[in-house]
Amino acid sequence: MYHSRKRTKLQQMLPSGEKKVFRKVMAVAVLLFLSWIMFAPGAGLLSFFGKLSDYRRLEERANLLEKENAALQQDIERLLADPQYLEDIARRKHNLLKKNEKVFDFSRSGK
Repeated sequence: MYHSRKRTKLQQMLPSGEKKVFRKVMAVAVLLFLSWIMFAPGAGLLSFFGKLSDYRRLEERANLLEKENAALQQDIERLLADPQYLEDIARRKHNLLKKNEKVFDFSRSGK
């Protein structure tokens, strides 16, 4: 079986010794190009994956903050709508008393 190969212009222009050199130079150029794509400072694949990791971490943080914000918004609405809840928070967190109320401390830590 006979295969006819068409010779490209490059093959016709270069002698066989120079073809080998040309292939080696092209292989080195391709390797350098691929290395640049992988390791370019600020723009390589390693940088890309680092930024992707940062993006995912920030996205998780944003979701957590949105949930916290929703919980705080519900707390605010409850404080505005429910006077009993407001009184409970004032007593527990801020140690506030009603008029004519007194606090008696029966703990023995003072003596």
